[in-house]
Amino acid sequence: MGAVNPFRTWRTLGGGAKLAVYTRLSLDAMVVFFGLYVVVVVMFVDTDVTPPVWLSTVDIVASLLLIAVGVAVLEFRPEFSTAPRRAVPWLLPAATVLGASCWLAGILLTLSGNDEVSAGGAPLVVMSLFVVPLAVLPWLPYHWPVAAAATVVTALVLGGNWWMALFIPFFLMTTLLSAWTVSVARQLDRARITESALQVSEERLRFAQELHDTVGQRLAAMSVKTELARALAARGDDRLDAELADLQSLTRTTVAEMHDVVEGYRTADLATELRSARDLLTSAGVACTVEGDPATVGEPLDEVAAWLVREAATNVIRHSEATRVRITLAPDMVAVANDGVVRDIGRLSGLAGIRRRAEPAGASLVAERDGDRFTVTLTGAS
Repeated sequence: MGAVNPFRTWRTLGGGAKLAVYTRLSLDAMVVFFGLYVVVVVMFVDTDVTPPVWLSTVDIVASLLLIAVGVAVLEFRPEFSTAPRRAVPWLLPAATVLGASCWLAGILLTLSGNDEVSAGGAPLVVMSLFVVPLAVLPWLPYHWPVAAAATVVTALVLGGNWWMALFIPFFLMTTLLSAWTVSVARQLDRARITESALQVSEERLRFAQELHDTVGQRLAAMSVKTELARALAARGDDRLDAELADLQSLTRTTVAEMHDVVEGYRTADLATELRSARDLLTSAGVACTVEGDPATVGEPLDEVAAWLVREAATNVIRHSEATRVRITLAPDMVAVANDGVVRDIGRLSGLAGIRRRAEPAGASLVAERDGDRFTVTLTGAS
């Protein structure tokens, strides 16, 4: 399936995929335009020397074949595809043979010495100059040496029109630069996704490290105390009661420390979450604007609003192609809006959890989508 599949809309594509589609269709349009230009000239433009009918027919058929093959090659190139496509291994060799045959036949006909035959060979040469460097030559091994040799030979054959041979390196560079640009855009998309995943992984590692540092040592001590208590119990040692009391105290301390770690992770401060969200979004290349003062939000909405900001920033990174986020703070109201919504949002379980947190405080949470814009608004009890 390709990017032009009618069941996939333009909005579902990322930035790199959109550039790939735009580039491929632009190259397709150039191939079709130049090919049809040659056909129109052969069929409708009167010249001083008219080639034989059979040769004009050959020019038209060859031009149409080159158009079809050139477009097919571009359509199946992985450089411009947005999804895996079935490989057609014979397509590029067939296009190469057809393009080389048209170019060589055009050169030989132009050198025939017969004015009518030479006039019929010129369209084949021109067609080859336009289509082959755009659609075929860039994907061949040693394309630059081949282009240099073809440019020199074509310039010598065309004589006074030698400058037309420069279309070969020009169009070759056009396609190669286009493919390179699409590749860079895709790498940037992958880097953004990877960075977002790293942000989540870092937060998980931070929590795991904090839990390990705080609770891990206590659990190890509890294990040692338990082994010692078992040994004392087996010997009927009077120190068993003291060890069990120590173990009980250690257990209570561990539970309290674990509770503190979890509560520290679960509680949220609005001002802190605003800074974290801005840092996260900025690192992912998303412009974040905060309007208003977090102090104006007030209780009991403050903590729920902090959770909303945290969840919204995570959703922007994970579920959108946003370039801008605006966080608006007002008394009894917090709204987070972002652009770049390129696919169906579906059910966001994180927002459902925040809605449950908001209900005891008499607050309401509303999520709205307008085109590529998504807005979540938390409103306190009036």
